[in-house]
Amino acid sequence: MNDVALRMISGCLKPKIFKENEMVIEAGQPLNSMLIITAGSMLAYKPIRVATEVSPSTSFETLDKGMFVGEQLLDWAGKTKTFDDQPVSFKTI
Repeated sequence: MNDVALRMISGCLKPKIFKENEMVIEAGQPLNSMLIITAGSMLAYKPIRVATEVSPSTSFETLDKGMFVGEQLLDWAGKTKTFDDQPVSFKTI
């Protein structure tokens, strides 16, 4: 990514603080923002589908400072001009 694109992206960044145990992104929902972790950590999991029910996975991934979520939006935004095919999250954060 070139410097101009990075400056444009960084100009759109807004800090947000989340409460402990707050759900930030739900699996299966459209992504509308990218999350860059600058302090603390978050847990992410992929839901398990059993028959027709969806339940939380027991396999968690810890996201720490410097990690990010929602990077699919960068690829999607560069390829499309419509919101009809907006990417969805595969994890609950």
